[in-house]
Amino acid sequence: MTPHAERDIVRYRQEREEFFHRHGHRWPNTLADAFDILEPYSLERREVEEIRQTAGRLAVIYQRAGALLRKASDQTLFELGVPEYLWRSVRQEIFGMPDCVLGRFDLARTRSGYRMLEFNSDNPGFVVEAFSLNSAVCHEAGAPDPNHGCEAALRQALHRAVSAGLAHVGKSELDGNRANVVVTCSQNFGRDITSATYLCALLQPLPARRFPVEALQLDSRGLYDPGGRKIDVLVRGYSLKFIRNELFARREELLEAEMGGELLRLVETRQLALINPPAAFLLGNKAVQAAIWNLAERGLLFDDQEQQWVKHYMLPTYMDAPGDGAGYVIKPVHGAEGDTLTVVGASGEVVLKSPNSTYSDEPMIYQQYVELPQQSLMTEYGPRHLHLVMSCFVVEGSPSAIIMRAGEAITDETAWVVPLCSLAG
Repeated sequence: MTPHAERDIVRYRQEREEFFHRHGHRWPNTLADAFDILEPYSLERREVEEIRQTAGRLAVIYQRAGALLRKASDQTLFELGVPEYLWRSVRQEIFGMPDCVLGRFDLARTRSGYRMLEFNSDNPGFVVEAFSLNSAVCHEAGAPDPNHGCEAALRQALHRAVSAGLAHVGKSELDGNRANVVVTCSQNFGRDITSATYLCALLQPLPARRFPVEALQLDSRGLYDPGGRKIDVLVRGYSLKFIRNELFARREELLEAEMGGELLRLVETRQLALINPPAAFLLGNKAVQAAIWNLAERGLLFDDQEQQWVKHYMLPTYMDAPGDGAGYVIKPVHGAEGDTLTVVGASGEVVLKSPNSTYSDEPMIYQQYVELPQQSLMTEYGPRHLHLVMSCFVVEGSPSAIIMRAGEAITDETAWVVPLCSLAG
């Protein structure tokens, strides 16, 4: 390593450590150390607009698909890999609340523009990084924040969703102390705790409180906070597929071990409202990408403009391996964090495989492979050649905060978070 390169690393480390010293306490566990995020990455304003346009048009497509899927038969939901215990819940509609209050599209930049990799609609991560941390980084760098105003929009959306949820269970914000709003996540994941704390703060002045899911109490009559108060609206930092009776502390009666269990029955009988609602789990099912692509190919459901959007912004995705001689990625329908992914080359050979196979027993989709853009970025170890994934949140269906991750060819939890600033152009 040259002396010049060594000086660059020293400078980089010092700047990250100074930022962490000044601001790390604001996001405990999100910034576990000074090097959890990289330096801000600059995007021209027109590219920021392109990213948001992509996410906005994809949101329209998913809104149309969601309306259709709510009416789908049990057989269709079975073929999409939706667990049977969720069939009734995912069809439920809450007046005044969108199917996905807060979601995140992961995108890859290609020669033809941004293309969707997946939709994280059930329990999207990186909320704190995009809506809060990004602005602090941009302020420190003296650069415009492309996410300016997004936090305020998220706050308003959460308040509207809570109001709709309270009305759904027969209460309102005017009920004062009688309305109980709880934000929850697992106590075992520090990053999720920080996210739940952040969402709880956004809900103020509503008397929303944060409790770990393991401290909540459950019986056939309701879900309760640790003080024994029945919960009306649960803002969940927990994937719906992991909800089961054993997560909660049991009250007077014995609850049998059961996936979904009593909590879903409370949701189905309008005794409890969830944010995101159960329909968001259905939208995040990767088999829905295959269904959307199939419908667009056959000229069904979508109008001409929407069919063009599907073919321009999405990737060919199927429930069986394609025979077109192109490379593809095999993904589990409910996978996350790059787990259980296999990249297959044009000749049928395995090119790349994720080290973990947690979801190997799930149904799989087959999505056309696109190579992620690569760039050399400075890290605490020096310059690294990294693969880039862009993410754009949608709030009530409208494009919102953006964030980027940089890592290996398969983006997983080891990837760095990259804040974004905007340039004129």
